[in-house]
Amino acid sequence: MGILRNIAKRAAGRVIGQAKGPGSGSGTGFGKEQDAAFAQLDHEADGAFQLVGAALVGTWEVAITDVGRALDGKIDEAKRMEMVERFSDALVPVQQPLQASGHEVRAAIKDGVKHGLESGKLMDACSPMAHALTTIGAPFAEGWAKTTDYLGPIFEVLPDADAAQAEFLTAGPELAAAFDAHAAAFWTELQGLPSQPDLRRALCDALDTWRDAMVRSLETIIYARRQVIVDQAKQLA
Repeated sequence: MGILRNIAKRAAGRVIGQAKGPGSGSGTGFGKEQDAAFAQLDHEADGAFQLVGAALVGTWEVAITDVGRALDGKIDEAKRMEMVERFSDALVPVQQPLQASGHEVRAAIKDGVKHGLESGKLMDACSPMAHALTTIGAPFAEGWAKTTDYLGPIFEVLPDADAAQAEFLTAGPELAAAFDAHAAAFWTELQGLPSQPDLRRALCDALDTWRDAMVRSLETIIYARRQVIVDQAKQLA
């Protein structure tokens, strides 16, 4: 997974690292100049989701390493390796909805452009993407529940399996709430677009803020749940 993460980072870096260039003033209208700014936003969104995905994978890799180390010498080595492999596979149920959300958000940007061109209003172009960002949390939480279930055999070797599993499960709703909050903050930031002198830069800056907040939430919350397993594993005789 480390190779995949590095590829994702390089790919995202090529997108996000590109110069945003000069943009048109915002105002409340929507026309060809604003359309060009949204084309750049679409391009940047691909890179943003790649980086969020890379953060998820990278944080999970750290968790795998730490849990495997905590179990070293505590259980049979073959069993330990089996647990490490299971932890690795458990990421899939949360990766899939996040990847799907990336496609949905980019589709929403294109829909927004169509609505904006039809109505001539800037905020009509912004609404679909802002709404799409609010739909990330629920499927991610559902995926986290599946991940938690899949990790059942790992919890079973811990001194207090039920408590560890219950605490790990709470990360799903917590991350969903964080994602919803970041989406709301993104929409709030977009409200100031009409007064911005450079629409392209303002859109991309808002996306960057959302992306960074998503990464922080993933790293912080997943790290805390990893610690629950590590602490209990250390208590094994």
